[in-house]
Amino acid sequence: MDREAFLWQVADGRLPPPRVAATLDDTMGPALACQLAAGEFAPTLNLNISFLKPAKPGKQRGVGRVVRRGKYVCYLSGELSQNGERDGDGAHP
Repeated sequence: MDREAFLWQVADGRLPPPRVAATLDDTMGPALACQLAAGEFAPTLNLNISFLKPAKPGKQRGVGRVVRRGKYVCYLSGELSQNGERDGDGAHP
């Protein structure tokens, strides 16, 4: 296995769950970022993910949504899909 493959997938060809989690977090973050005022910042406080099936290398489609925006905490949701099938769902306040 070459270095690039090692960094992006486990031995059986799946993407490592932490990579999928980071991708999902990176999908939800911009949904909120475009609603923040200049100088506002929203770190991830908690991230809950349900892995519905193993993700494989290749194109993924991510959708992030702001479910509720409070004064101090925002609740986001998102999902990743590949070839029309959902790989994982996530939410974080």
